[in-house]
Amino acid sequence: MKNSKNITPEHPGLKEILNLWLPNIVPRLRVWRKIFGAERLYVSFFDRVAIEPRDLFSEIRKFCGLPGDFPDSPTIEKKVYVSKEGVMPEEVRDLLLTRCRPVVEEMCSEFPDSYPEKWLKFWWG
Repeated sequence: MKNSKNITPEHPGLKEILNLWLPNIVPRLRVWRKIFGAERLYVSFFDRVAIEPRDLFSEIRKFCGLPGDFPDSPTIEKKVYVSKEGVMPEEVRDLLLTRCRPVVEEMCSEFPDSYPEKWLKFWWG
């Protein structure tokens, strides 16, 4: 399977991951917060999303039971940093705005003053 360097809203890996992952992420985060506590959750989950999106998407794909050869590379060409300046491709920004904003806003209400709040400011201004 050819690895494309272009990221579009139609990118099959990113769309499949978002479709499978987003419906359950807020309930799962609530459970994780009860088990691990909020501080550990911020470090282990939100920092990871900000710093290593490809690795995270790969793990989400495995967790969802997708085939080992399911295309996940490159889902995001450039690393996106929440607390530093970073560049997100516009097409990825648009897809995340459409699919993720409601979930991120709900995470902000669940975890005030946390990384989701920074996501909203960084990604969507």
